[in-house]
Amino acid sequence: MTLYSREVMERDLVDTFGIPGLDGYLKQVDQLLAQVTHSSNILLQKPLERLTKNTGKKLRASLVIAASGETKMTGNILAAATSIELLHLASLIHDDIIDAASTRRDVVTINQKEGSSTAILVGDYVLAGAMSQAAMISSAAVELLASTFAEMCAGQASELSDLGNPNRTLAAYYEVIDQKTAVLMSASCVMGSLVSKQSQTNDTVLAKFGKNFGMAYQLIDDVLDFLSSKQLSRKPIGIDLKSGVYTMPLIITLQKFDTPAQKQLLAQPVEIVADELLANGSITKTLTKIRKHNRAAAQAVTKQYSHLSNLPEAYFNWALSSQVDSRYRGTLSS
Repeated sequence: MTLYSREVMERDLVDTFGIPGLDGYLKQVDQLLAQVTHSSNILLQKPLERLTKNTGKKLRASLVIAASGETKMTGNILAAATSIELLHLASLIHDDIIDAASTRRDVVTINQKEGSSTAILVGDYVLAGAMSQAAMISSAAVELLASTFAEMCAGQASELSDLGNPNRTLAAYYEVIDQKTAVLMSASCVMGSLVSKQSQTNDTVLAKFGKNFGMAYQLIDDVLDFLSSKQLSRKPIGIDLKSGVYTMPLIITLQKFDTPAQKQLLAQPVEIVADELLANGSITKTLTKIRKHNRAAAQAVTKQYSHLSNLPEAYFNWALSSQVDSRYRGTLSS
């Protein structure tokens, strides 16, 4: 699959929100991202420019805009969407440092090119930008970002404490992906509600939607770490396996094995492990879990947010059809 066709698929996914002009709104987010992260210090500015030109699908910013319920892009909605996107970018920089990742979306990481020290500074600079945008909205917006980032850090710490543990439990795994991924999806939705001053009932509805979509999103990502390819995902495959982050498909399989069999499997190349996960049904069980969260997300939203209800399944189908390597595609059913 070519880069062009991937971009078309991502545009189609954005269209799923059903918001006229969303593509243009996201371009405004891009522009503000560049402004907020501009620095007169060349040590910071060069990696910042590379970072803001490589921001991906902007699903979280799209969630802010969609959850606001507004038909026009106001200054507050733009600031809210940008603050969430900046928080996400800061977390990715810190993840790349922890994982010693060399590339992200086909672009060299800051820690790889400029070093971990510069990457830490850039990550903190971006986080400061997120807080400055939130401060333009309200103290509640700042509090939401701060509590969200704190929970993401706690999730990362929990994951680090379980690295390389072949007896990692599904409960521990679910807790981590809730904190690391779902919490930001949920906050994106709540931020949209907050900026348009909706009711607490709406906040609860949107938070539930965002959490379930976020859980499904991370489960999909963890499946793709076994079944995608570097060409499709624009990042190396099998990173979790190599770094000792054992996710749902692998946890289910490891629970079936004794210690020698666990060690033998974990020493295999990712392609061999993927074949085993497919053969023993662990991938299928993970896909079932994804569908469960997708249904919960769709059921959570009221008529007012019906434009969000199709997103979880649309993202799932997009991932299976465009991000799974062709050698595995025939073994999966959407």
